Amino acid sequence: MMYSIPNHERTGISLASLLLITAPLSVVGAIYTFGTVSVLITICWTLLNCWLFTGLFITAHDCMHNSVAPSRPRLNKRIGTLALLLYAGLSYNKLLAGHILHHRHVATENDPDFLLHRSDSESFLGLRWYGSFLSSYLTWHPFAWMAFWFTLFDRGFGISVPAMILCWIVPQVLSTVQLFYFGTYLPHKGEFAPNTLPARSNEYPHWLSLLTCFHFGYHREHHEHPYSPWWYLPTVRQSCRESS
Repeated sequence: MMYSIPNHERTGISLASLLLITAPLSVVGAIYTFGTVSVLITICWTLLNCWLFTGLFITAHDCMHNSVAPSRPRLNKRIGTLALLLYAGLSYNKLLAGHILHHRHVATENDPDFLLHRSDSESFLGLRWYGSFLSSYLTWHPFAWMAFWFTLFDRGFGISVPAMILCWIVPQVLSTVQLFYFGTYLPHKGEFAPNTLPARSNEYPHWLSLLTCFHFGYHREHHEHPYSPWWYLPTVRQSCRESS
């Protein structure tokens, strides 16, 4: 079932632009106010930056499905490429190739996002899967990218190293955990009935779904309707429930 999404392109580009602008500005603001605000504010700001980094990645993910600017593929790809550069210098083409495999071979040995496992209770499954998940996509490029900017800001502009670590690097790392846990581990772990889509959705209310992973926890709906952008998944979910 295909959905006719009202104001699809306008909303997609607007939300993507908002995240592309807000995420780096928030990181810069947190770094420059580091040490001048309370510890509680710093912690909350770090968590906000984590969430914004997750939003950048989800934006790039939607670009891979051509769902940010559907009628403008070049702009769509540029938005996705920029989102991943701001995220951590990741390669859009490499992630796109892996994501195509994920949707084509979901939860199988040919799925780069998946780790074959025997049961839900297998010891250290989450840690091993997380390591496998990262190794499927990481190359030396993002490390070189981050090292270049980190060194430039430190040596060239004298920006505080602890501030950059806490307000920039830590949120990046936490966002990979957030993306993995809510967008890969919970939706695909465990056993599924034969001949069914091996993906499940959480039962979170919409506000919590947005906070946890930009509705990416509505994962079954995403796999069934991959061209629906993240902000439209609650509507898809509601429609699926009403029609079932």
